[in-house]
Order: sequence, then structure tokens, then C-alpha cells
Amino acid sequence: MGLSALEGIVKGNQDEIQDSYIPSLVYYGVDSEKPLALRMLGIPRSLSFSLANIIDGDLKNFSYSSLRKKIKELSASDWDNFKPKKSNLTGDEWRRIVEILMK
Repeated sequence: MGLSALEGIVKGNQDEIQDSYIPSLVYYGVDSEKPLALRMLGIPRSLSFSLANIIDGDLKNFSYSSLRKKIKELSASDWDNFKPKKSNLTGDEWRRIVEILMK
């Protein structure tokens, strides 16, 4: 039995089942929609949580191309601020990794 089926049993026949992201959240290893969107762009999981802060407001107002553009426009200081806290990499190194993975 898949995650969607199990969730359907737990939640019942609510309309929310159509909008459920639980299987994707589990697959990508994140706990909310904004990091999930970034993971779907190829952003590493450890970076997706802090980088999710670039998504101001409702995620539905963003397309994947607008998120890519927003990420490409981040400054060097932005990358330093968004890099994972325990990372030994610099913000510029994270920027380069994301640049390669997002192609």
C-alpha cells in the first residue's frame, strides 16, 4: 500500500487528499511545501530549508522558472546567509553547486 493510500485511510474522503504532498515530502526528505519546491528544482536538502526563506508569501504565486530566476539573482552575502549552519563550504561554493544542479 502506498503513502497516498495510507493517508486516505487516515484522513478519510476529504477534498484535501487531492492537494496532499505527503508522499513527495517523504521522498525528498523535507517537512513543508517551500523546501519541497526547491528540492524539485535540484537544490540539496540541507540547503533547501534555509533557502526556502526566499519564497515570500504563498508558494502558489511562484513558478519554477521564477524560483530559478530568484535563486540565480542571489548575492554573495545572500549565499553566505543561506548556507547550512554546520557546513564547511562557503556561500560561493554552495552557489556553484546549485548552479550545476539546477541546469
